Amino acid sequence: MIPAAVSKLNIYIGDPIFDRISEEFDAAQEEGLLSLELDVHNLEDEIRLDFMTALTVLGYEVGYSSEEELLEIWFEG
Repeated sequence: MIPAAVSKLNIYIGDPIFDRISEEFDAAQEEGLLSLELDVHNLEDEIRLDFMTALTVLGYEVGYSSEEELLEIWFEG
């Protein structure tokens, strides 16, 4: 069963900025990176918050720097 917070992200598919960060996230996982910084300065606040919530629900550690407008995601603890 897919958590609701993750399913909600489907409404953002097609948004070029959301699609870019999703592709960067997927590529980082495929490459086996331990963490990833995503530039989200052009991403709408609602989309950013929903993305962060979904990642947290999935068990990722997520940090946000409001000054730099960067999301940092840790794949392994």
